[in-house]
Amino acid sequence: MQRRQLLQFAIGSGALLATPYSLADSAQYSPANLAFITDIIRHTIAIADITRGTQTGILDLPILPKLIASSKDAPYLAFTDRIISGVYLYDLATQRLHHFDLPTPAYRLFFLPKTSLLIVALESQIALLDYKSGNLDILPDHFQAKFAHFSTVINSISGHISVLQQRSNGIKTIHIPQREPQWQTLPVGGEHGFAHGMTNPANTILAFTDYHRDTAYLYDTEREILLDQFPSDDDTLFIDPYISDSGHAAFATLGGILRVYLDPHSPEQIISTQLDFIPRYLRSGWLDKYLVIAGDGCLQIRDFTTLDVIAEQYFSTDQPIMNIWISGSSKYVLFTRSGQNALFVYDLQRLTLRHIIDLPALEQPYRIVMNSSNNICF
Repeated sequence: MQRRQLLQFAIGSGALLATPYSLADSAQYSPANLAFITDIIRHTIAIADITRGTQTGILDLPILPKLIASSKDAPYLAFTDRIISGVYLYDLATQRLHHFDLPTPAYRLFFLPKTSLLIVALESQIALLDYKSGNLDILPDHFQAKFAHFSTVINSISGHISVLQQRSNGIKTIHIPQREPQWQTLPVGGEHGFAHGMTNPANTILAFTDYHRDTAYLYDTEREILLDQFPSDDDTLFIDPYISDSGHAAFATLGGILRVYLDPHSPEQIISTQLDFIPRYLRSGWLDKYLVIAGDGCLQIRDFTTLDVIAEQYFSTDQPIMNIWISGSSKYVLFTRSGQNALFVYDLQRLTLRHIIDLPALEQPYRIVMNSSNNICF
């Protein structure tokens, strides 16, 4: 692997960039309670306490955080604007902001648990940034960068990275914990390449679509066989598929066709239904009991094994859900909506909207992260 020694420094010699409201300086790290919300326009992150239902602080940033990632076992956020050749690391415990130079802009950021590694998708390669030592290891091989950027599927438990590309009929995969990791190719076939995927915790199943989102796939990575392949039944595009920790694989089209594989190895265990709204996100919640579907004008909760509707919350269709996050307790659904300067918190235990948290520091709230998540591979 190619290695670089990078310069690490604290902006303003460690000056505080956080402006707490009612929150003590030392309380910015609370994985179960605090959410961090970016803005589409402002160089600001709002901090919200989802149990108390209040905005508790803000972070004023040097750039617009178009990409943001959160560590699930350490007090860190990472962000970049996809323009600069670098990435910022914010330490929630010390409130110090660090900058690391990169050879190109970053397209994806992902913290690898139980390590000090930040996985960075560069313009045509993947790098491992050790934010403790400042070392950057660039993995061998180059991937598609022009016209259509490659996408990644990362398993935080096994340490596998899979790369999906438009101009490829196979999937590249690598196991990071190996001493000298090498890329392997999973043969899939097809004519339009692949993107938009997710893995199960054991890294034995991949769910993904072709690059154009008109065909969906289920793939067994252990046996290197295609379990199922099916086109969109309504000629609309697939949204990103989802696999729960319990192994249920869910697919949906923008036309509202929902399809769930209760066991990806058993094609007869498939259930499906027609939604009455345009879905945008699929997630699981409340100990994987519920399938959470967020879309234009609706947040819907269904039983994951029967697809029966448990609860639903309807909104104006001209204020669609923009982003979603499930808390580490799997109890809360957090989401932002277009035209709404707020964070919405839905309680999956009580099946009710618990909080609408005003975010006066933001113009248009967008992405949400916490230092905990109910899905270990998301």
